[in-house]
Amino acid sequence: MTSRRRRGGANSGTVQRLLWIAALLAVGCGRPATQAECDEIVGRIAELELRESAPADSADVQKQVAETKQAFQEKSKRECVGRRITTRALGCVRSAKTAEEIVRVCLN
Repeated sequence: MTSRRRRGGANSGTVQRLLWIAALLAVGCGRPATQAECDEIVGRIAELELRESAPADSADVQKQVAETKQAFQEKSKRECVGRRITTRALGCVRSAKTAEEIVRVCLN
């Protein structure tokens, strides 16, 4: 039995989704997104991506989510913080069942 663990946090699918976030947050009404909100979005997408790709224990998922947040810290500051976000969009991110849902529904 082989292990499908990834090292270093995000995979290419996560990276692509995170790039879409920056573009999606640029449109619409709302208020400027904070660093904490951007970190939350990045973390939620990473968590859902990890859980979708391969079952893993909760501690491993949380560790990889933290690594992904750290890896995207600078990019998040440049491309997410200050962009427009609504309370509805954040609620959707928090309750989304898949990373795809976040991109297609919550931030669109």
